[in-house]
Amino acid sequence: MNIFTQAKGYCPEQNSEYSITVNFAEVHFSQQTGYKKLSYHCEYAAAHGCTVHGSNGLDCPLFRNAQA
Repeated sequence: MNIFTQAKGYCPEQNSEYSITVNFAEVHFSQQTGYKKLSYHCEYAAAHGCTVHGSNGLDCPLFRNAQA
């Protein structure tokens, strides 16, 4: 099962607070359940591009700091 959450924080590309939508997958380890970050969507980057998030998008600080 996947869950989508909003990750909020400082965006260095825009020099302001911003939020993105992050997709997490539910994963099971023995008797425990956890979540793994899969992807995200950033309206700003989709419309204007982004010099901060890197070639694969994984350098986005909002994505890196997102928690389920």
